[in-house]
Amino acid sequence: METEAPEGYSLSTKKYDVDFDSGKFDDKTSNFVVDEKVTDKVNVFNFMFTKVQDVNGSYTGLNGAEFTLTPKDGTKGKPIVATSGTGTDSNGYTVNGLTKFDGEANSKAGNPSKDGIAIGNYTLSETKTPNGLQPINDVDVVNTAIKDKDGKITAYQTKITDVETKQVIDDVTTPVEKMKDNNILLNVNLGQLTDKPVTPVVPTIKTKAHTKDGDQTIQKVEVSKTTPVYDKIMMTNAEKGDQMMASLHRIVTDKDGKVTESKVIRTLNFTVDDETVKAQEKQIESTVDTTKDADVPETSTVTYVWTEDLFDEGKNPKTDEPKAKHDDLKDQDQTLTVEKVKKPVTPPSSTTPSSSTPTPSTPTPKGSLPTTGSETGDVIAYGGAVAMLVALGIGGFTYYMKKKKSTEEG
Repeated sequence: METEAPEGYSLSTKKYDVDFDSGKFDDKTSNFVVDEKVTDKVNVFNFMFTKVQDVNGSYTGLNGAEFTLTPKDGTKGKPIVATSGTGTDSNGYTVNGLTKFDGEANSKAGNPSKDGIAIGNYTLSETKTPNGLQPINDVDVVNTAIKDKDGKITAYQTKITDVETKQVIDDVTTPVEKMKDNNILLNVNLGQLTDKPVTPVVPTIKTKAHTKDGDQTIQKVEVSKTTPVYDKIMMTNAEKGDQMMASLHRIVTDKDGKVTESKVIRTLNFTVDDETVKAQEKQIESTVDTTKDADVPETSTVTYVWTEDLFDEGKNPKTDEPKAKHDDLKDQDQTLTVEKVKKPVTPPSSTTPSSSTPTPSTPTPKGSLPTTGSETGDVIAYGGAVAMLVALGIGGFTYYMKKKKSTEEG
């Protein structure tokens, strides 16, 4: 009769009779031959759970999820796979989502025991998850032998723990006394393991447009046919392979803020790479011809606005909806404003004839003197000249009359 089983094996209390008079003696081994072979059975365990889905607080069985139990910490054996489906639970009810790790699953994996899974340490993982759901956390299954002060095994502890949260799902201690002539350590129902709907991770985009000197105004000194413009794109949750499409808009508004012209003048595309994923940041640049911006009315304003759309890898930016966008044309963070430049006023040429009617000049009378000096002085000078002429005229006339009279007399 076996009095003590080695660690990991069950104790058999079966008694074997030996008949020394049977004559069955092996000369080579010097032992009597016993027809019935005595073997130790490895301790095994089985467990099950119901895979469910959280639907608005109601838990319904979910078929088609695949789980793998992988040996670790030196435990021998091949990984065991089980898939949730329709079956009968421990109470005899038919349920959906039932997942069993038992002797049948163990045998299918190519392991020897048909009674159950060999005692040891394992990790349970959800290896295939139905679409739209997120898998359960990994689960640790640890079996430990408990010994007394003399090193004799008194019990086995089976502890099942959520790897991420450290929550203990089950903790069972089985005394070896219960395992006499029985190698099944335990059969346990872990209850419901829930898949929750995947919460979509929505990327975000913010930008900060700037000119070469770092501000958001295109100044007079920056106006040229190739004025550089930049946009610093800041993202969240952008993934490698995502496609970014950036557009540069030229917008003209009148004095009342009404848009009179708006069009895309540049389109830039790039693929999110490892560096962009790590930094969640990307700077893009382009050039624009800003010399024509002086041609708009003086009361109008010209701005350049960056917008961005982010698409999943493989999507078509021309037909598919972006998963994130940054397209507010009034957002000042993505706007560059052109400094207003007044058009120079050209002064009239000195050779240009005056449009006003010239005042005709008064011809100077014969024998008169030119006017000089002040207005008063002009009158005085002119009056003196007249008086002088009068005086000369009278004297000449007197001389003429005297001469005529003298001739007549002669």
